[in-house]
Amino acid sequence: CKDSSGEKAEPTWQDTSSGIFMAIEAEDLESSELGPRAQVQSTMESALTNAGFHVIESTNDSMTENIFVTVMEEGYVTARLHKEEKYVAFDTLLWSSFSDHEALKKVLVESVGGSVSTTSSFRIVTGGMFGAKTWKEDRKSHGPQIINNCPEAEEKKFVKPENLFPIALEGSIDLVQDEGEFAVAILCPAEGVPCEGIGLLKKNPRVGSVVTFRACPETTSLRDDKICSIESAAKQMDTISPKMIRVVVVDRSCPPSMEDLPLVMKQKGVFVSNVLAMATIGSRHDLWRRQLVDRIRRKVVPMDPVFRAQVR
Repeated sequence: CKDSSGEKAEPTWQDTSSGIFMAIEAEDLESSELGPRAQVQSTMESALTNAGFHVIESTNDSMTENIFVTVMEEGYVTARLHKEEKYVAFDTLLWSSFSDHEALKKVLVESVGGSVSTTSSFRIVTGGMFGAKTWKEDRKSHGPQIINNCPEAEEKKFVKPENLFPIALEGSIDLVQDEGEFAVAILCPAEGVPCEGIGLLKKNPRVGSVVTFRACPETTSLRDDKICSIESAAKQMDTISPKMIRVVVVDRSCPPSMEDLPLVMKQKGVFVSNVLAMATIGSRHDLWRRQLVDRIRRKVVPMDPVFRAQVR
């Protein structure tokens, strides 16, 4: 935690130059205010001076009667007059006194008989001008200002739940956009080992049926465990209806011997055409679960686009 509101060393030379461009569209103007170009320009520049801006010079294009430019110490203003439409477009750029942008807009609009309420504008950060008198002050106000990121009062800290599986499971079920109930297959550890997801799924009102696939008891050979678990699950799949499973859930206690089960489920034809798979990863030892989800994404679902979302 660092308090950034303290005194900082004042810069001695200007290494960057920033500016802010603002486009202003003044509409529904009083026609009486839109006289000849010279009159509008004079009125506007007088208003700018009265508002504290420092006008240096004015220019206009002798070939057109509706465009003029006013240069100030703080920046410049280009005005394009459209008398018939009661509309004036201003292009402004301030390379100093950035905080005066709103005041500048109000002065310009009111000088041509308009109202801020009928005016639209937008701003863009651009390059500026080196040598502005107020560059030190402008540097402090440019960009986001973090005054104090050390609050005096101790804020309540978010406490991460030890078990995120129920939250992830509920959120995944909510992603299913089907109307009515649907079937969920859950991959669990061997018989006798708790499988938390079964109870959570049965409590969810959107889940119509839960099909539980249990792994074989673990041995010292992962290969033998996979073969046993696949053979057991394959026999169980012969007893369920085809194209039944809409969601596959990998319980957080499921062993890696169930990793290849989705491919067998595809061969048995128990999936619907659009399958959602959910697994949680608690440590690096659970990375096989990501591979399981990817198998479903790439080899089980035949239609594109298919996506994998990862929430940390």
